[in-house]
Amino acid sequence: MNGWHDSTGILRYTHDSTGHKLIVEVDPGIVAVARALTPVGLNHQKYAPHISVIRHEVPIDLTLWGLNDGLPINFEYNPFVHDDGKYYWVNAMSAELELLRLGLGLPRTSVQSRPPDSRPVFHITIGNLKGMTNKASTRPAPAPNHQFRSHPIYVNGCVICGATESAHK
Repeated sequence: MNGWHDSTGILRYTHDSTGHKLIVEVDPGIVAVARALTPVGLNHQKYAPHISVIRHEVPIDLTLWGLNDGLPINFEYNPFVHDDGKYYWVNAMSAELELLRLGLGLPRTSVQSRPPDSRPVFHITIGNLKGMTNKASTRPAPAPNHQFRSHPIYVNGCVICGATESAHK
């Protein structure tokens, strides 16, 4: 897919007093690059970079619970940074994760696994502005016709105009 990048993460299942959780641990570099394009002062996430697959849900069929725990799983992510004024994230997709959810008796995605804008994909949260009194960016404005919100990550130049990152500073 255009703009999407292949990656691999590690499946991690947990079940404790807060319920069933399934995440995919992802390469911290994905978040580090995305954070480089967000406002200075963006809060770090409470947890290590991950994709939430199951959270605040009870699987209907636990037959597959724990399947491939600790093993790699493929996913794709789009480095375009999205935000809703509070949370910042990149979208992620994985047919394997969708099939795993279906096998556990859950829909392909849920309110808990989708990004804040409710698109039917998974996501990787890169930070938030929770508790911050000044939510304005302290970075200089980007180049004309480029908005900082939902600005793409630079990969050998801006994917919108081809300029280097320093040209946008």
